[in-house]
Amino acid sequence: MAELTVQSIKKAGTPDVDSVLSGAESGGDNFVYSSGAFIMLQNDDASSHTLTIPAPSSSIGTDSHGTVDISDMTLTVAAGKVGFITPPPGYSANNKISWTYDSVTSVKVGVFAPTNKS
Repeated sequence: MAELTVQSIKKAGTPDVDSVLSGAESGGDNFVYSSGAFIMLQNDDASSHTLTIPAPSSSIGTDSHGTVDISDMTLTVAAGKVGFITPPPGYSANNKISWTYDSVTSVKVGVFAPTNKS
């Protein structure tokens, strides 16, 4: 499992996103949780692929809604397409968001977060 670095998206943009994408690891990947961060999955394979963020438990307690049931989050990306998923903080274990893939063939991944910096 690889720990990915959250890449900042500045006001000027991120011109070469492909240069910061990594090959998906067969054991899954993770990142240190950062508010607003999202995972980008680029699927260059001929088949669709699914990324799964496991729920840390079957429910979480909230201040405003009491106990809320939660389940695994999934993102399925069609062949030749790109998908995005933003994990909520409740899916963090030890301040890390972790996920797995159904297959890593021709799959690249990156983690990004907006910033107010130029």
